[in-house]
Amino acid sequence: RLDLPTPKTSTSRKTSWCRTSGNSVTVSRRRVSESRTKTGVVSSSLCPLYFWLHPRGPCLFADSKLSIIAGSTHAPTWKQAWQLIEAVDRDNLGYNPDSFQIAGAEWADPTREDGLVEAASDEERDARFQRSLDEMAQTIPGDKIYFYQISDAHKVEPPLEDRTIDELRPRGRWSKAYRPFPYAGGYLPVEKVTRAVLQTGFRGIFSLEVFDGGKDGEGKDVNLNEFAQEAMLSIQKLFGAVAEDE
Repeated sequence: RLDLPTPKTSTSRKTSWCRTSGNSVTVSRRRVSESRTKTGVVSSSLCPLYFWLHPRGPCLFADSKLSIIAGSTHAPTWKQAWQLIEAVDRDNLGYNPDSFQIAGAEWADPTREDGLVEAASDEERDARFQRSLDEMAQTIPGDKIYFYQISDAHKVEPPLEDRTIDELRPRGRWSKAYRPFPYAGGYLPVEKVTRAVLQTGFRGIFSLEVFDGGKDGEGKDVNLNEFAQEAMLSIQKLFGAVAEDE
């Protein structure tokens, strides 16, 4: 665990967790206050970590989910996360796109009856999201994506209350218990996000990140062998769907 600097205007401590895997380190920033965290504060926190890691050789990942899981206000979209990476400007700092977090920030909303962000029409919402995905594909170099995290989401019925509970905003609670693998009952445009990630030129690791407590989020019993097999089949189905465009 790394305790990073807290803005003087903040009323609660910011804590970043480092998850190590092989020669990589993933940083996820959690426990944010109600005050907005400025890009400069986050980038100044990441820079010392970069210099500590640089002689050791691992890659440092700025995880796209770090904001939404904690209900943060400083980087809820792929573009804001990418701006943090550009602000730090280090050669071994990259980005982890996440299908749930990208679609969950700009296309879906678990506090609304229809499960979707407000828009004048379905067509307008879809077009707006597609423009964002096209921009991501044109903005982020494929070699700055270190791995791609995948999950879908259940539409919450009834919708989640639009308030903070146990330090988690609605999208944070949604993230922790309503995330199946693709084609397992979710409704997010996972294929669209995946196509955009591949259009950056990325051809690296696909990683399932699933927190599936069922449609009610209360948890469910699973056979782990069967669950793993179903997860692999879902990835293969996703590959087949997006490969048609390659």
